[in-house]
Amino acid sequence: MTLLGRMDAPEQNFAEQIFSRLPMGLLIVDARLCIAGMNEWIGRRLPPDIRALEPEGKNLLEVFPDLKNSRLEFALEQALNAGQSGFLSNSLNPHPLPLYENGDRSGERLHQTLNIIPLRGADTNSCVIQIQDVSHAVQREKLLARKAAMARDKELELAAALEIAEEASRAKSRFLAHMSHDIRTPLVSLLGFTEYLLDSELSPDQRTHLEIIRKSGDTLLYLLNDILDFARIEAGKVRIQEESVSLESVLKDAIGPFLNLAAQKQLDLEYHLDPGVPATVLSDSNRLKQILHNLISNAVKFTERGRVRVDIYPDGKSVAFVVEDTGSGVAGDRQEAIFESFTQEDESRVRKFGGSGLGLSIVRSLAEMMGGNISLESPVNQGGSGGPGSRFRVVLPLKKAEEDPSVATPETGKRSFEGKRVLLAEDNPDNALLFERLFRRMSLEFDHASNGRAAVELAKQNQYDLILMDIQMPEMDGYEATRRLRSEGHCGPIIALTANAYKEDRDMALDAGMDDYLAKPISRRTLESALAHWLLNPELHT
Repeated sequence: MTLLGRMDAPEQNFAEQIFSRLPMGLLIVDARLCIAGMNEWIGRRLPPDIRALEPEGKNLLEVFPDLKNSRLEFALEQALNAGQSGFLSNSLNPHPLPLYENGDRSGERLHQTLNIIPLRGADTNSCVIQIQDVSHAVQREKLLARKAAMARDKELELAAALEIAEEASRAKSRFLAHMSHDIRTPLVSLLGFTEYLLDSELSPDQRTHLEIIRKSGDTLLYLLNDILDFARIEAGKVRIQEESVSLESVLKDAIGPFLNLAAQKQLDLEYHLDPGVPATVLSDSNRLKQILHNLISNAVKFTERGRVRVDIYPDGKSVAFVVEDTGSGVAGDRQEAIFESFTQEDESRVRKFGGSGLGLSIVRSLAEMMGGNISLESPVNQGGSGGPGSRFRVVLPLKKAEEDPSVATPETGKRSFEGKRVLLAEDNPDNALLFERLFRRMSLEFDHASNGRAAVELAKQNQYDLILMDIQMPEMDGYEATRRLRSEGHCGPIIALTANAYKEDRDMALDAGMDDYLAKPISRRTLESALAHWLLNPELHT
């Protein structure tokens, strides 16, 4: 190398060792842009055809003609003429020199950054081009960029998939709501007229046949509720609605549907409410009934001899709901599985007893949503009549509720609705006929509107003590009809009477200005109780 040749021999040898072993390229050019020297790092990366030119001593632009009028040529002129250092980044000039891994042109040209360092001597100027291979860094950046792009694409895909899933969930919810409404609507007249006829003078055969119809209709309704509730629990749509609840009423309502079946099977159906339990608690009345109903249903269904007993008693600061039977029991290896969806203790029971296999799964889900738990003990009937038996125990953290005497409804004696007038807004003619029959038996005066718009007009023209408002009606739905009435000063009680049976439906009804909510199908007793609550307690709505 020309510049190193001016040194003493020991200094030159030392400098050449450093020069050749540096992990970067060093290229020295003189004032005439001739190559004064290059280290081995560059030599190993030059293609054979350029090495064959023996570059040292030759003009840089002749050896590398692509550099003419390049940024590197301009930077070299600045360094030689003005002593100005330069830097060429890879991003602006990625491959300034034809350098390849092992000098192989078939490979990718190395990515480089160049530092131009001026060397000014007494009689000559030159500069050093420091070449750094940044190919690996560039590849890493490209890889990171690809990963980032893939991550963005994945994020977009996930966002799109989430939107699709959410829309599917919304579609499923709409379908379930529509299916629930469309199945409940005919059940209103089926169960309602059956109950209506059972209150009439009947022959024994007629009463037996109607009881079968009612039992089948009730079974269909409970199966529908189980399937829809299971789907809504899975979708996270079920909410617990706390209110003041009478545990005695909950217990009687839950046991009532099974008294006849237990009597037919010659089972003793016993129940006991411990006096230490608060008379009223803060809880969700419907969900408590559903828990007890499913447990009692299983117990009565799977018990052939003996008894079924229901107990409610204090358990520390909580309340325990226990259903015990003398049925066939649950094998130890099945005691966890029966709480799974669509599972029963013995699959042959599905053929014998029917059922969806969802009851216990729903009970566990509801208990956990209410902050409690469920446990199972079996066998529990050692040496008694019947089978080994089972004991299901649900413990819920229920707080005592303050009783409100102002909302008490007379429960004894014959209710009198004499002089009371109600408006029924109902678009289904079969259901309208049923409610008209029931109103006549209750000695209630009534008018009927077949849509929301007609209901608003009738309410403007007449004075009603109460309005029963269906939700899904033509021309104007019950929500809009209620909002119209409230905006025009109607202050009388308006009660939703609808086959839309979910909590959000109740919330929407109350938000629209309704005072209460009744879900179809509805029994005469429940309807009469609600009417008495509002018609016989005028102070509730002043």
